[in-house]
Amino acid sequence: MIIDAHSHISYYPSILLTKHYLLKSMKKYHIDYSIFSLDATEFIGQDRNDKKTPKKEILDLFNTALKFKKRHTNLFLLLWIKPSTTSVDEFNKIDNFIKQNINYIKGLKIHPFLSRIKMTDEKIKPYLNLARKYNLPILVHTANDEYSKISDLKIVADNNKDINFVAAHMELLSNNKDAIEVLKTTKNIYADTAWVNINVVNELSKLNLIDKIMFGSDNPIDGLNTLNNKMYKEYFKNSINLSKEDYDKLMFKNAIKIYKLHEIKF
Repeated sequence: MIIDAHSHISYYPSILLTKHYLLKSMKKYHIDYSIFSLDATEFIGQDRNDKKTPKKEILDLFNTALKFKKRHTNLFLLLWIKPSTTSVDEFNKIDNFIKQNINYIKGLKIHPFLSRIKMTDEKIKPYLNLARKYNLPILVHTANDEYSKISDLKIVADNNKDINFVAAHMELLSNNKDAIEVLKTTKNIYADTAWVNINVVNELSKLNLIDKIMFGSDNPIDGLNTLNNKMYKEYFKNSINLSKEDYDKLMFKNAIKIYKLHEIKF
């Protein structure tokens, strides 16, 4: 079994195209389940050729994602939030939306870079309370930029030990050393492998930290064949020769545990 714990649909280049790519690529590359979020970019991103995601109300985004999830039992939903621009009234609607749809929601997603906000910002606190209230993990984009340092996530995790966090990318654009240290020292931070070389997973295995990492790819950020990247082929063929027990943890069991995917039987 394979669970891709980090995937997306997006209005860039189009919602229909990214939905198509996600579903078709899962079938093509034998992905049994994907955990996805709908891109709720608040500000211009580096990779968007200065094009903004259409101005959509946060509840419109949530409902679009929820309808997609309901049509596909092999998908699980994270709510990508917009902490920099969401009003108090909208926040209350988010709370109500989660309450009404909790059986379909597996976590929250925060992208500090695309929201231009650090995890330590006061605007994040209400969402921490939401995660606590509904017992939801939070997937956090981490990278070597001014907003997304894993050190900021560690500060928040240390102050909120009852919430589980997943450090996407293990600090993208870095040598992943700081991320490894955080996984060693912070019980409630886990990570995914989106754009993480499998040799980093080998290091985690040697440190007895295989329980802290789960397969994720950012699919379909590079289109239909994102999963054909050499980096992900190394995961599919288990090029570091993990034991069956550890390989199963990496490829699906850890995601089931952290995101509470109780629907999956294996």
